Amino acid sequence: MIEQTPKLLETDYSRLFLNDGYRSNEEINVLIDKINDNYEYWNTVKYKQCPKGFSNEELWKRVKVSRILKTVYSWDKYKVHYGFTNKMERLCHEFDMNFGQAWIHQPDISIENKKQYLRSSLMEEAIYSSIMEGAITTREVAKEMLLKNKKPKGKSQQMIVNNYKTIQFISDHKNESLSVELLLKIHKLITENTLENTEDAGRFRKEDDDVVVYNVMESEIVHTPPSAEKIPEFAKDLCDYFNDENKKHFILPVIRGIIIHFMVSYFHTFIDGNGRTARALFYWYMLK
Repeated sequence: MIEQTPKLLETDYSRLFLNDGYRSNEEINVLIDKINDNYEYWNTVKYKQCPKGFSNEELWKRVKVSRILKTVYSWDKYKVHYGFTNKMERLCHEFDMNFGQAWIHQPDISIENKKQYLRSSLMEEAIYSSIMEGAITTREVAKEMLLKNKKPKGKSQQMIVNNYKTIQFISDHKNESLSVELLLKIHKLITENTLENTEDAGRFRKEDDDVVVYNVMESEIVHTPPSAEKIPEFAKDLCDYFNDENKKHFILPVIRGIIIHFMVSYFHTFIDGNGRTARALFYWYMLK
């Protein structure tokens, strides 16, 4: 059964945008902010205790309008937009202030310690990115393999080695512009010796590749990506977006990086290894 949410009519827009009561009711606005902090949907909002004089349907309409007011349009061609909530603004500010490269310029950190920290960070990124994709190993075993430059045993360890080599490649080329050729290079590096067909490494998905995103637990298709014939054009657009060549307004780098990650996964640009490639591109963009 699909549950219908209350519809937001044109008259609701006019009333909520223009009515002074909408802006001045502090109690309802505080509740809306809390709902938006976790980006809740109607399935939870309908059970909220509302201030006197407000129904749950009215609350939901106001939540929707608050999100419309905060909508940012980022990539017109592909209709990419997002709602920027108060919590997101706080988190992005915290990210900018505390997770940048300011520490690297601290005079009390030796050059050797900086190099050691960076190398360790690259290894951690490679390990956890692979584990997210299903690599079965422990952090200790994986790190020992990378530190001692051991030959990988099995697909899981190969994924980690590939991720590590790809991140090193990205670090060495972080100031270059992304091109279609480099995009294919990244995919080839990150999927080497991990695909059923080795020829699939470093090539875009083709029309005859039967690719869907399937939920094994629920036995259902959860996403059918766009036609493969659209991928070459998308790849060029992705490079422009990555290189900021067509930007119309400023977008926080972490948000743009997330959009890049999402769009590669959404288009399912390759027959396999899309998640690993998307994370590699996110990492590259954040280094830029």
